[in-house]
Amino acid sequence: MGLEMVNKLVYLIFIAVTWLVYVGFTLPILLLFMSFGQSCHVAMIIATVMTILFILVQRTFRGLHLINRLQDDTADIETRLQLANGYFQKSMKQVNKQNRHQAKVYCKQLKQYQHQLKAYQKNQKS
Repeated sequence: MGLEMVNKLVYLIFIAVTWLVYVGFTLPILLLFMSFGQSCHVAMIIATVMTILFILVQRTFRGLHLINRLQDDTADIETRLQLANGYFQKSMKQVNKQNRHQAKVYCKQLKQYQHQLKAYQKNQKS
């Protein structure tokens, strides 16, 4: 017997107990106005209708809960995406800053090499 089957069995027992509670509450009230046989029939009908309404309301709220949870999950994902985008932008700025610094270093080295080349060329001419 799987866990899902056990959960269904527990749910069915819960619904049966709910139905019995409805019968237990309506039967004494109806006994004040009707005979025992009629009270039993009417109490069972009322309990059945109330149990069906209980199940419908329960499933509706379960669906609403799932929708709310999905919206919360979506908002959480959007927040994480915004954070990731912020980190990406920050890291790109750092990379650009490092690249600019490296470019400046290369420019300085290039100027030094150009001066060395000019000095070498002067020495070659003389």
